[in-house]
Amino acid sequence: MPRTKRPPINYTSRDFDSIKSDLVNYAKVYYPTTFKDFQEAGFGSLMLDNISYIGDILSFYLDYQFNETFIDTAVEFRNVNRIARQSGVKYTPSRSATGILSFFINVPSFGNTGAAGDDAAPDVSYLPVLRKGSTFSTSAGKVYTLVEDVDFSNANFQTTVNNVNPSTGAPTSFIVKGFGKVISGRRQTITKTLGEFLPFRKVLIRVPNITEILSVVDSEGREYYQVDNLSEDVVYRKVPNRGTDSSQVPFVMKPVAAARRFEVIHEDGATYLQFGYGSEEELDVDGNVVDPTLKMLQMDGKEYFAQQAFDPKRLLSSGRMGVSPANTTLTIAFRHNTGNDMNTSVGNITKVVSPSFVFPDLTTLNTSFVTNVRNSLEVTNEEAITGDGRLISAEEMRLLSKASFNAQKRAVTAEDYKALIYTMPSNFGSVKRVAVYRDAKELKNNINIYLISENSSGQLQATSTTLRENIKNYIQDYKLVSDTIDLFNASIINFGLNITVISEPQVDVDRLRQTIMARMTSALATKPQIGENFVISYFTNIINQIDGVADVLRFKVARRLGDNYAQTRFSIAENTSATGNEIYIPKNGIYEIKYPNIDIGLEVR
Repeated sequence: MPRTKRPPINYTSRDFDSIKSDLVNYAKVYYPTTFKDFQEAGFGSLMLDNISYIGDILSFYLDYQFNETFIDTAVEFRNVNRIARQSGVKYTPSRSATGILSFFINVPSFGNTGAAGDDAAPDVSYLPVLRKGSTFSTSAGKVYTLVEDVDFSNANFQTTVNNVNPSTGAPTSFIVKGFGKVISGRRQTITKTLGEFLPFRKVLIRVPNITEILSVVDSEGREYYQVDNLSEDVVYRKVPNRGTDSSQVPFVMKPVAAARRFEVIHEDGATYLQFGYGSEEELDVDGNVVDPTLKMLQMDGKEYFAQQAFDPKRLLSSGRMGVSPANTTLTIAFRHNTGNDMNTSVGNITKVVSPSFVFPDLTTLNTSFVTNVRNSLEVTNEEAITGDGRLISAEEMRLLSKASFNAQKRAVTAEDYKALIYTMPSNFGSVKRVAVYRDAKELKNNINIYLISENSSGQLQATSTTLRENIKNYIQDYKLVSDTIDLFNASIINFGLNITVISEPQVDVDRLRQTIMARMTSALATKPQIGENFVISYFTNIINQIDGVADVLRFKVARRLGDNYAQTRFSIAENTSATGNEIYIPKNGIYEIKYPNIDIGLEVR
């Protein structure tokens, strides 16, 4: 039986003209006697055109779909987003704007009458706390939520007399001005009733402009934790800090097993909560830790095992990516913006929408006075409320995806540790400067980390024990197992400056002195790095660039010691360079001009 030879097919012909040309040649070679209608106006040409047209369309969509599978060639944003998510990029379509609001309340004076002899100060009993969660808005309806308590008894808040007794002239009420940080959007809560168990359940939230999921709790009171990836099952919970350093470190970091967890996915204009495919039966009696005895065995009759890859974040893994909720009702709290662009200019936020006050002891206070204080609240923004209100483009998403390849969840170098500490969530405390050194004298090459913090006045202070403990817990999941780490406070070295400046002729000496002091104070406001040397020429150049300065005649650095200064042992003479231009600071030290108005002695001649 003769073998039938298949005709050759040119698979590189993919456009209309090349496909039609191949079809014409094919017909002439294999059907020379049965197909002869090659005229442009003939029926045969119509059929060839239709087939070529279909082939061209199919080739186009084949190319299009192929291009949409690669981050560099994808055009549709939804596809760029999906590919970028594989690289760890988290897309949030609606972003928050943040800023500081100014709050004003009218508080009665001490004694409430303003009679002669009363103390000229607000009655502290009527100084409330404006609770976080209070909301405010612009006249256009943009809503902003207070993210921290505003305690009007704060001694740093401004107080001015509002009313006086016409007979005695004594103050009867005061205006107290406080400040608080706000974030765009308002809080909202919805419920979702779920039925039978469904693996990898996705819960859709049909609310636009969601910026953050605040909490997810089922009807049994069990909390679900948000994670970056469902394979991670350890989160860090905020526990209020009851120590003396609570003003600098509001919360203590506590590791928590997160068997119940979810991932937030923003896709196609919608927000989903993605759960895993584990069930409640896989958890132990505490409901937090996966029971290893319930895990599926990975071998059957084998007396050996091979090495396996592992993820250090999966400490409790059952291989089920967390529990999928079933036969329960989820209560989902989230914050969402009330518009697409939440940026607003100075003075636009003037409406008090939903304030929440707490007074020291309402049972002992005059009800009408309390009501007056509540109703007197006014608000404004003395600075713009800003954030990135633009919708991220496909090109930006492409760049973020490429950048994510350089990101890692391991601290290897000294710069890695510094970046980790600087980026720790601020509600666990924050440090002003960090220095990381590997101790070559130690047999284990111990890593020494030096920290320094800053008080509310912008002055350096030692990092509290609680904050150091938070940092230690935070970096545990990122450090190499062979790294041993010690955290220390950097030594503060307080300096004073004695400066003599020669002015140019016919220059107002007093005004020049004020200008030099303002310029020096501004330069010293930027704190140096730990271990950074004090370079005298840097500051003399700043002074010489001021109009009216002829020359810096004298610039002397001296130690500042006493009750209000650090007691670090340090000799300026022993650590000054041969040229006298540089003072060497030890690698675990940091210099500071603590009180510029006092510590800088300036003479202008």
